[in-house]
Amino acid sequence: MAVAATGRDRLIVGHLGEELVVEPGAELSFGRSADLVVDVNPYLHRVLGRFRHDGRSWWLDNVGRSIPLTLLSIEGLSSATVGPGSSTPILAVESVVTFIAGPAS
Repeated sequence: MAVAATGRDRLIVGHLGEELVVEPGAELSFGRSADLVVDVNPYLHRVLGRFRHDGRSWWLDNVGRSIPLTLLSIEGLSSATVGPGSSTPILAVESVVTFIAGPAS
């Protein structure tokens, strides 16, 4: 899943050729039964993560129970592992979110 953040402006989330635009004040959840359905894999949480804006910057929240998320900058200069119940700011303008759910990644 590709993510493009522009500070206080909108967040653009790309997945399998689809682009979703998230405006500040709105949130976008992802998982197997969320706003953005990533996969129907039974090992994937119904809602694994969420993108949100706190009034100053965009954040990635891991709302799952056991699957860590990895946020990687496109330039390869930074990465963050976001464990269940944790959050991290999205600092790079372009990033990728990855995770492993059962046999799929």
